[in-house]
Amino acid sequence: MTSPSSSTSSFSYGRYLAVCAIACACVVAAAMAASFVAIRHNLIQWHFGDLLDYQRAKIEAPERIDILLVGDSSLGNGVDARQWSQELGKRVVSVPLTGVYGLGGSLNMIKRAARRHRDISAIVIMQTADLMMRMPNRQGDLYTADRLSDIEDLRLLDLVPALANWDILSRTVARLVKAGAGIAADIRKADYVPQGAPLSAAGKPPPRPSGSIRAIKPENFIIARRIADECRRLDVPCVYVHGPVFEAFCQSSAAYLQEVLDRMEQAGLRVIRSTVCLPWAEVGDSVDHVHPARKEAHSAAILAAVRPFIAGQAVKASSRPPMR
Repeated sequence: MTSPSSSTSSFSYGRYLAVCAIACACVVAAAMAASFVAIRHNLIQWHFGDLLDYQRAKIEAPERIDILLVGDSSLGNGVDARQWSQELGKRVVSVPLTGVYGLGGSLNMIKRAARRHRDISAIVIMQTADLMMRMPNRQGDLYTADRLSDIEDLRLLDLVPALANWDILSRTVARLVKAGAGIAADIRKADYVPQGAPLSAAGKPPPRPSGSIRAIKPENFIIARRIADECRRLDVPCVYVHGPVFEAFCQSSAAYLQEVLDRMEQAGLRVIRSTVCLPWAEVGDSVDHVHPARKEAHSAAILAAVRPFIAGQAVKASSRPPMR
């Protein structure tokens, strides 16, 4: 027979566990709420937070956006939006992040811009050539979200570790400490994160890189379909183009590059079936970064390729570097 004292003890122990569970849940919920607020205001020192601030500011500006460019560092280092604006006679705004944000980051930048600008007439998506061999980074989706609806597809299993993260709070404090500094002047000057020393300064090219069809992550094309759906909703033509990359990658990865374009087209995006392939001397500080001295020339070549899609204009013959 169970004694009254043991029953009382069991009840007290169960109540203690319940209180502890509720307290832990409250702490986790509070941490998630604080993290979400920090993320919404870009208070986290996470992968070029200054760059995200800078690109958000372009979107928040009242000036119209005729053509929107989204993507990663291959876009930031390969295309000069001011040059495109002059050639097209339209206001071209480029808001590239980095490869860490992936296609999810690009999708959220499109949504953010579309909510504030009704005059966007075309969108160009340019991602680094090997992106489709990387798994999507859900943190990138979360940190670029403009509204809760932008992360509705994230599972609770994705959200809890991403938000209930004490590291976020420490990074928030670190970012607040430098809050008075504003956008880094060097980012403003370069209209992107300035490059370091070119790879060619280190000597001979690295071992021949290659892209593998077997390494493609199909999860990326789920996001590509969401981008295509958003473009249809906006009734805006969207075109995908591979970012410039070292020519050795082009040579060893032709099947991979075309497979990615095939799947992008199947996802509903228009595609440019050519790639800027960089000679070793024209590679910057990464195999997918154009050397700053060659940015203008390659920017013109990319514009020549996408122009019929975004402006409906025939491309005149020129001496611009060919896209292969």
